[in-house]
Amino acid sequence: APRRRGYGVYRGVVPASTPTQAVRGLRTNPWGSRGFWRMGIRGISSGRGSAFSNGIDGIDDNRLGGGGDSTQLVRQNEPPSFPHVVAVPISRRPLFPGTYAPLSVTDPNLASRIIELSEQGTPYVGAFLRKNEPDAEEEKESAGDSRGEEAAGESGDSGGSAETTEKTDAYGGHSGESTYFDQVSSGVGDLSEIHSVGMLAQINRIVRSPLGGGIQVVLYGHRRIEIQGILEDSNPLAVAVTHRTDPTPQDNENTDLLKAYSNEIMGTIKQILQYNPVFKEQLQLFLSTVDISDPAKLADVSAGLTSAQASELQQVIEAFDLEDRMSLALLLLKKELEISKLQQEINRKVEQKVSENHRRFMLQEQLKSIKRELGMEKDDKEALIQKFKNQIEGKDVPPEAEKTIEEEIAKLSTLEQASSEFNVTRNYLDWLTSLPWGIFSKENFDITRAQQVLDRDHYGLEDVKNRILEFIAVGKLLGAVPQGKIVCLVGPPGVGKTSIGKSIADALNREFYRFSVGGLFDVAEIKGHRRTYVGAMPGKLIQCLKKTQTSNPVVMIDEIDKIGQGMRGDPSSALLEVLDPSQNASFVDHYLDIPVDLSRVLFICTANITDTIPGPLADRMEFIRLSGYIMQEKVQIAKSYLAPNALKETGLSEDDIVLEDSSIESLIRWYCREAGVRNLQKHINQIYRKAALNLVRADADADADTDTDTIIDAAAEKKEGAVDADKKQEEGKENKQKKGLGE
Repeated sequence: APRRRGYGVYRGVVPASTPTQAVRGLRTNPWGSRGFWRMGIRGISSGRGSAFSNGIDGIDDNRLGGGGDSTQLVRQNEPPSFPHVVAVPISRRPLFPGTYAPLSVTDPNLASRIIELSEQGTPYVGAFLRKNEPDAEEEKESAGDSRGEEAAGESGDSGGSAETTEKTDAYGGHSGESTYFDQVSSGVGDLSEIHSVGMLAQINRIVRSPLGGGIQVVLYGHRRIEIQGILEDSNPLAVAVTHRTDPTPQDNENTDLLKAYSNEIMGTIKQILQYNPVFKEQLQLFLSTVDISDPAKLADVSAGLTSAQASELQQVIEAFDLEDRMSLALLLLKKELEISKLQQEINRKVEQKVSENHRRFMLQEQLKSIKRELGMEKDDKEALIQKFKNQIEGKDVPPEAEKTIEEEIAKLSTLEQASSEFNVTRNYLDWLTSLPWGIFSKENFDITRAQQVLDRDHYGLEDVKNRILEFIAVGKLLGAVPQGKIVCLVGPPGVGKTSIGKSIADALNREFYRFSVGGLFDVAEIKGHRRTYVGAMPGKLIQCLKKTQTSNPVVMIDEIDKIGQGMRGDPSSALLEVLDPSQNASFVDHYLDIPVDLSRVLFICTANITDTIPGPLADRMEFIRLSGYIMQEKVQIAKSYLAPNALKETGLSEDDIVLEDSSIESLIRWYCREAGVRNLQKHINQIYRKAALNLVRADADADADTDTDTIIDAAAEKKEGAVDADKKQEEGKENKQKKGLGE
């Protein structure tokens, strides 16, 4: 065959050692790069620089592959009118004139026939759209084959050019690009499977699939063909066809109508370009290749641009009349235009919503910036730092604590709010600035008032009261409160050890804080946790100072004889520093890690026995023993404290119940003989609750009697009324009878 440049010259098959080698020679073609092929086939290049288009128009063997192993074909200007063609089914979209269709043919007979046609120099087949989609199982099998071929091709060794090219597809890329191919897993078995009107297609490129699983072929559409019959004993199916040439405008009498259709199609395409910028480049590329003066070609290309269904596109293929074809193409373009408008409307709504949120965010940020400039508001970090500075303003902060606070504030100003260290530093500063540095409750040295307060809440307990009065007297003489003392009240349950702590705080005009150490086994409850731990907090003593907001509260450590020991340390040993007047002036909590003065705190401890209190801890405390109450003391406590409290709790009045002294004595002698008064309080409360129940029952019975009397009176009145009515009725009858007799 002649080898020269020029459009419309068929380049024959260059002799090779075997036909297979000639076909496989395509895979060594350096022109088959992924970028060139995709540019040529997907973009449908205009022929002004595209490698694929240049290859079709005619490029010598060196440009195509460099050697005699190329079977690349170029389309002719006017392909022969073959009376018989092999029917190739297409599933996705029908093939239009001037467009390309990549196929993956896995049917062995059809693949062999396509290769044979290419080698014989008649590379033409008939491309017909299937009427029904292929079975799902066939699709799965073909997809699985393509995936298996891709995996096998990628795992193979590139030992030579033939093996290397087996990993490429008809686009010049890897077989993983098979998703762009229309899968042809079987040939045409019967004419009922396909539409009768199809396209004469030229075989432009053939590449064997990896591992011999079929071929990949690119078809180029030329003109319409119509099936007239089938050839017997043909496998794959060959059909007899009639070639349909596109009508020209001169063949149609109504040229103005065709011109109007053409203008409307072009106008609709331009509108689609405005509404759908995604396909703008592709549409402009098609417009540059379409001859507007050819209505038939304009209709075909414009219909092929749309995303219409295959059945709708097939109607355009089957429309031989030019007016009908242009009408169908215009209808598809109008549908595409409406879809583009709807798509733009959806996009506009989404962008509007996003822009509104963005606008709101920007306005809020601008508002914050304006407020900060005017001094009306500060950002979160600045406000937080200012809050810490305000908390320590006016406090007598020790130098060491003040230095630590300044360092932490400077550190906080450099940290990002999203960092974990920011939260740790913020919590630490919150505790440091919340402590009552240099803040003390004003002392009351009035002995008379203190005596009244102590006698108001407790009867007896002279030893305890005298010790508190001595503490106040010494403070009055010194002109200042003496250093914190540690008093331990020892006695049986119910003698008032815990309740007297509140009275002592009231007598001294101090804040009161109580916590129990019974069963405590963690040293961190006393001395706090290290800040390195998650959820770390200071100990109970630092929490006491923050809650009371004073540096000289009355702190009651309850149940100190029941303190425990565990694997986390010995809390009783930790209390040695707290309860030692010579050491607690510089108490260091593990969380704060700075000295805190506890020397002005009055510690009061309670215990039932002293045997379980460790010796070093007991040596730091002053014990005051409360042995219990005698009969007369219990009677006075019951009359002065227990009975009024029970009267208040039950809602009774003094007129409702009277508790005689003899009754109280009998209750104490026979039922409440313990040292304390806790059991006596329970019995008195029970007596008052019984009285409340009897009182409510009596009121309910009185109401019931009243209701009964009311019902009886109402019934009697009703009965009397009925009797009177009967009498009047009888008198009326008698009067009538007398009147009748007189007449």
